[in-house]
Amino acid sequence: MINPRSLLRLVPLLAIALSAGCQRCGQIVWSADGARAAWYSGEPSNQAAIIDDQGNLLAELGQSLGGFAWSADGRKLFYTSLESSPPAVIDRSMLDTDSPTTHPSSAPDDSDNPKGFAGTTIAQYSDGHPRPLFFLPRLKVIHLMLSPDQNWLAIIAYRDERSSDDRCELYAYSLCANRLYQVSDQCALAACFNAANHLVYIQPDEEHGRPLPQGRMVEMALRDNPATAPQRNVLLEVLWSDTFWIQPLGEDLLLTTRKASFPATTQPSAATLFLFTPRNGALVPLAENVGPIFMPSPDGKFILLEQKSTDGSTLSLINANGSNPQSLCKLPSNLPMYPNWRTSEQITFAAPFDANSPASEGRTSTEVIQYKLLDGRLQPLATLSTHWPQSLKPTYRTEDFTTTRPSPSTQP
Repeated sequence: MINPRSLLRLVPLLAIALSAGCQRCGQIVWSADGARAAWYSGEPSNQAAIIDDQGNLLAELGQSLGGFAWSADGRKLFYTSLESSPPAVIDRSMLDTDSPTTHPSSAPDDSDNPKGFAGTTIAQYSDGHPRPLFFLPRLKVIHLMLSPDQNWLAIIAYRDERSSDDRCELYAYSLCANRLYQVSDQCALAACFNAANHLVYIQPDEEHGRPLPQGRMVEMALRDNPATAPQRNVLLEVLWSDTFWIQPLGEDLLLTTRKASFPATTQPSAATLFLFTPRNGALVPLAENVGPIFMPSPDGKFILLEQKSTDGSTLSLINANGSNPQSLCKLPSNLPMYPNWRTSEQITFAAPFDANSPASEGRTSTEVIQYKLLDGRLQPLATLSTHWPQSLKPTYRTEDFTTTRPSPSTQP
């Protein structure tokens, strides 16, 4: 039987990098049974596809921003598309404001949108066919999350004209009623489901309509057609723009935050990974000097993360209680793709940088490799991208290797 919680191993579009204006890198999200994966090439090609466990292309999904969520049975994939579709009608009854209950989105007006980004379509792929669900004008979607009860799709996005702003918008789409609700019009990047229909996200405190540095991790139960805005239960006081990522671990929550209200780290740009227990408020540090994004393994026993030091960054593995840290390989400053779990013993990641590979416009393509975790090492099992077109392959930025290259002995 498939555990719906295994569906929560989602990969963002390197959300922190997005807010800093960096290019999106590749991402892969496997179905719960590991039989198929959704793949996004990253910029500049922005191509999405579905592959099988051998890397064979099953479907090409066209241009995308990434962001994937599989249903528990692996029969449906929710994803982002850059093809236009009819604008969404947004129900605002879940907003914790006095906003009108319903607002039809209008077509984007490029007069106050100088970048001219039209928006993002949220689509569904099932039974061999793609189908658009709704279009979000001007919004660039960062990632998607499917609730454990399979009834809700949560969407984190930011407005194109706000691309230098930390504030995002949070939406919840009822798959039963085909109804889109706006949950928050200003929130942080971090959000997750921690129960059947319970959504956790980071909300800033406000003063005179402006966000303050402090904020709250809140939890709310989603339900259709609420008579009043659902109650938000405060779980934890945080610095909202410095809390980067949240994921469930059993009944607890993992989160990365840059310490300010917490003891300071030795690396100013690094975060600390905490284990938070909502039932008693306990907050336990598991790892310091880490990158903003981390991924618990499907069985919840391990955590994959970026470990930072004065010598650079490494892809590292720790036990779920923070013990037994292991360095797997060095990481470049700009990843070709973000690593992710296929099973609790296998990780999908890019092949090491090859200085002899041909480069075009400052980038060189690389392969996508399936690795097995073996005694603290990544053992290559198979190359998934051998027969992919170049537009689907992830790429390294060659300038990241012109002065300092990762040591081959520490590469996968």
